[in-house]
Amino acid sequence: KEGIDFKHIEFIDNQEVLDLIEMRPNGILLMVDDETIVPEGSDAKFMNKVETMYKKHAKFQTDKNRKLKDSLNFEIDHYAGVVNYNADGFLAKNLDTLFQDLYDMCASSKNEQMQTFFPVEENRRQLVSLGKQFRGQLNDLMDSL
Repeated sequence: KEGIDFKHIEFIDNQEVLDLIEMRPNGILLMVDDETIVPEGSDAKFMNKVETMYKKHAKFQTDKNRKLKDSLNFEIDHYAGVVNYNADGFLAKNLDTLFQDLYDMCASSKNEQMQTFFPVEENRRQLVSLGKQFRGQLNDLMDSL
């Protein structure tokens, strides 16, 4: 209308991959959270559950010899290409408390300026898994788009 030359950009709908990763009740990130709170939960058990759930999903794949190789690798075909993930350590990483630990350390400092930046929290907030944080950030991004 305004006479401005531009090239139309075709956007790829990535909803299928987003659902695979974070849709309730069985998105991969939710499955990580679930396996984290289960007694005796492990990366291998998580991987077996994900593979069972998504083995026929068009955007998910594993090596057919994965179990023989004792591999925790899987791949997701994102809009930009196939990305390989290794589930070894997923549960430990999901419960990473580094931020809260660093905050607590700074809050306990004897330096008055540090104490103003990091006030002691009377009601320590519940730890939120990295998966839940990521899902929240992803939802915020989608809302803004």
